[in-house]
This record gives sequence, C-alpha cells and structure tokens, in this order.
Amino acid sequence: MEDGKKWRRVASTEPADRHQMTALAEDLKSNLSYWHARMHGVCPIRRELYTQCFNELIRQVCVNSIERGELLIKIRNEYNASIIAHKRLYESGLIFRMKHTTLNDNIGGLTEKDILDIEDHHVVLKKKLSDANNKYNRLKTSLKKELNNLKDAHQHELNCYNKNHQALKNQLDLILAMNT
Repeated sequence: MEDGKKWRRVASTEPADRHQMTALAEDLKSNLSYWHARMHGVCPIRRELYTQCFNELIRQVCVNSIERGELLIKIRNEYNASIIAHKRLYESGLIFRMKHTTLNDNIGGLTEKDILDIEDHHVVLKKKLSDANNKYNRLKTSLKKELNNLKDAHQHELNCYNKNHQALKNQLDLILAMNT
C-alpha cells in the first residue's frame, strides 16, 4: 500500500537481455552507494543487497533453464547454511574465549609472591596433617595398650574374686558339714 493505493509486484517470465543485466548491475552499484554499504568486513546491508541481486539472477536464469536455476538455488542454500554454521562456530568460540578470560583473570590476579605464599602454606598444612596423623596413631596405640592393661587387671581381679568366692564356699561347706 502506498498513498492509499494497492501495489502488486509480479516476477517477469520474459528472458533477460543484455540491457536488463547491465541495469541490474547499475542498480546494485547505486544501491550500495545509496545505503552506504561497507566494501570490506561484515556488512549486513551489503550482504542483503547482494542476496537480492543473486535472487534476481536466479529468477532470470530460471526463465531460460530450470535446471540451471535449481543448481543456483542449491548453491545459494549451501552458502546460507555455511554462513549460519560459521556464525555458530564464531559464537561458540567467543563464549569459550570469554570463559577462559574470566578464568585467567581470576588466576592472573595472583602474583608470584601470592603463589609462593600459598605453596608455603600448603607445605605447612601438609606438615600439620602429618603431625596430626602421627599423634592419632600414637594415641590409638596408647589407648589399645591401656585397654588391654585394664582388661588384664579386671580379669586378674575377677580371678581373685572367684578364688576368694570358691575358698569361702569351701569353708562354708566345711562349717555346715561339721554342724550336721
């Protein structure tokens, strides 16, 4: 719609001649300058104008030979798939780089003095761990010995009580036997 009028665009089915090809090239050139498309690097405007131009070439070739047009369509689709794959690869590389940068920033903040201090602290902690393990093993051995000594003492005391009990029982039996 333009100024209240309805417009319709229809693709021509007439084969293109040399004059139309020259006009297409001129239109592309003028549109590139009109839209200030960059000639180097990534420029979405330039890419869109070239895509439109390529689509028009495909249309013109399809009018003359459908097989050639289909081949150009396959080439265009493969090119677009390649561009999408490159974008994904670029984005994943960018994400990977950002993760590594943050990791390196965290590690990179440490100076050599900090690293040496951490290594010294690590050695001290290892020594403390070794000392604690030795102390634990000594205490464990000492407690086992003490437990065995207490068991032996209790067993000896129990044996003494049993002997005394037996002796008293024997005396009681003798006293009871004399009284009867």
